[in-house]
Amino acid sequence: MERYVWVRHARRWFADVLNTAAYGAERVVILRRGEELGAFVGTADLDYLRRTRPLSRYPEPQPPPMPPDPAEEWEKLKRQNEKAAEAYFADQRRKAAEAQAAAMPPEPPS
Repeated sequence: MERYVWVRHARRWFADVLNTAAYGAERVVILRRGEELGAFVGTADLDYLRRTRPLSRYPEPQPPPMPPDPAEEWEKLKRQNEKAAEAYFADQRRKAAEAQAAAMPPEPPS
């Protein structure tokens, strides 16, 4: 059941309007100039609305992301540096082998 009240009445009798919605199991619709402005609803209706329409026009802000764990960041950085060091030393070994091969005199034909 719904009860319609004007804004002026709702302002003057706010506590009564609120208690009617909360404990009287009635929806109280507030009217201004003959148009529905808003409503007071009981907790049962509110729970139903939250279950069936979880998203509002103003959704709850998302919590900020957690900062990364310093230990995990350190391990990740170590792994990246180890890979870079392995690539660097492999390249150095290849260059040294090429330089050594270029420095050796060619074998005479037999």
